[in-house]
Amino acid sequence: MEFFDWVVPKNEGMIDRVIRVFAGIGLFTGAAFSGPQLAPMHLVGISILLGAIGLVLAVSGLIGYCPVYNFIGAWFDTTITTCPRELTRVERLEKNVFRSGRS
Repeated sequence: MEFFDWVVPKNEGMIDRVIRVFAGIGLFTGAAFSGPQLAPMHLVGISILLGAIGLVLAVSGLIGYCPVYNFIGAWFDTTITTCPRELTRVERLEKNVFRSGRS
């Protein structure tokens, strides 16, 4: 059990989390290296915005929870998650029967 499981339930799968962490680190470092010393003043706001988005992506990927998924899910009265779904008892039995070759 991870530390944040008792605070918020996970709603991101492993592939989603890895993509978020790498994209977040890329956006954050790109914004940090194209800061005020390299960019004209009218682009500094965009750099700060991209850095903030990168930070949010990286943190949500590390934690495994995306609040936007919950917001969209509440809007459409459903649950949005990229986590793998656990099989029901019947699905597990069917999977074992087909795997063994019995019909």
